[in-house]
Amino acid sequence: MSSTYFEEVARRAIEAGDSMEPMFNDRMPASMIDKRLTDLLDLRGRRVVITGGGGRGLGTACANRFAGLGADVALVDLKVDDPSDTGSLAAYSGPDPHGVAAAVSEKWGTKAFGVFGDAMDWEDINRWMAECNDLLGGIDVLVNSAVDVATGAFKTCTVEDMTRSVRGTIMGPMFTSRVALDYMRPQGRGHIINVGSGAANSPSAPDVLLYGTGKAWLGEFSRFLAAEVISEGVNVLQVNPATMVRTPERIPTTFDEKWFYSRLTNKAGRYMFHEELANVIAFLTTDAASPIIGEVINADLGSSLH
Repeated sequence: MSSTYFEEVARRAIEAGDSMEPMFNDRMPASMIDKRLTDLLDLRGRRVVITGGGGRGLGTACANRFAGLGADVALVDLKVDDPSDTGSLAAYSGPDPHGVAAAVSEKWGTKAFGVFGDAMDWEDINRWMAECNDLLGGIDVLVNSAVDVATGAFKTCTVEDMTRSVRGTIMGPMFTSRVALDYMRPQGRGHIINVGSGAANSPSAPDVLLYGTGKAWLGEFSRFLAAEVISEGVNVLQVNPATMVRTPERIPTTFDEKWFYSRLTNKAGRYMFHEELANVIAFLTTDAASPIIGEVINADLGSSLH
């Protein structure tokens, strides 16, 4: 489009009573121009809610990264009656948000709260989001890390598998995002970070059709929602990681097809730590990342280059 077209649009807007001034003043982050980059990474005063936040992997990593930058955090996770039930996804993701919160607070000297809650149940989301708001004094950031999904060949999937996967990859983040907006929009600012997966980019990964398509849908949801709410100061982003491990000891020492495939299909030829993704997630909510709006970011060790 020519500059003449935009000049005509601006002229009509001004004649209709719209002021162009806010576009060049209130909406421009002029205060950051003379600051050090390290100053722009300061998250002191920010209030962060992390679903799946009681987990031993990404939940803990995100909590530490945000708290390390000065933010106060609320960690939401399921209450699991039997923590020894390692076959349960909830047990693996961590049944102890209170314990993680206590460790984070002691380590970084910020406020950290554990909250029991279901990140995939509409009624419960409304309850625990209000609790997080009360504990933190507001909500500036929501990290949608919780997930529940069935794996296996689609031809063997049951109705229960499909229902569970849609609920755990699509409905949950959509519900939490909708409720979080009720807290973010009135204050005119906020970030929603959805955790996707490199599986969203590759239909050839074994046994992850429900997971990959769910995360691909979540990426489009993130983009469309960002387009709707960015004018109100709320940014929505998604990050797609490669296969993550908690510690070097978690890397398989014997052949496993799925693990081998995930390492083979990224350019770095390795797995990634949860802390690597947490670095990206926390950065995207800082003032240093202000131009990055509505993007689906592949932080996947180059997997998407194939």
